[in-house]
Amino acid sequence: MTCIACGKELTHNQKYCSRSCKNSGKNNPMFGRRGNGWRGDDVGVENLHRWLRKNKPKPLDGKCEICDEVPYYDLANVTGTYNRDFSNWMYLCRKCHKSIYHSGKNHHMYGKPKSLKTIKKPSAVIKKGYCSGRRVWNKGKTGVFSDQVLKTMSAARKSKIPWNKDKPWSLESRMKMSESAKVRLVKRKRDPITGRYIQK
Repeated sequence: MTCIACGKELTHNQKYCSRSCKNSGKNNPMFGRRGNGWRGDDVGVENLHRWLRKNKPKPLDGKCEICDEVPYYDLANVTGTYNRDFSNWMYLCRKCHKSIYHSGKNHHMYGKPKSLKTIKKPSAVIKKGYCSGRRVWNKGKTGVFSDQVLKTMSAARKSKIPWNKDKPWSLESRMKMSESAKVRLVKRKRDPITGRYIQK
């Protein structure tokens, strides 16, 4: 008896030599092109890459197909046509992959403007988090952090130098702060009984 998938000789009366051969599906009548779910070239980029890694022959020397020096790392599309034709794909090292795929007109997103939905998405996420009445998880809570965590946080803060250390305010900034302070003093009112300023 031999394994149906790989042809290895079997010692027991069974069809497959291992679980991986059993799950490979090579002798399944619904496997690959024979299956009802086969979509041809009309398939996502991830599934297309997965199919090509299984079926496209890898370089025998294990080197990049362009520089022939560094071991290959990626399966890269070199023509911009995403289909199952092996001539459109090469096994490349990361440096050669970046030089071809991520350079100007060779990139699949070259010249395609972002949609209005994509531009507005970050703004919508921010508004959902901060403008819809959601509270901060630790607001009004005490004793959330342990003593050890508080010590670690304190040590981390001590090692950081403030951005304005040894940097005096400019004359313009000091004049603005002085004017705003005078306005606040004028707007404050005294309590007729205690004589203290009333905070608005």
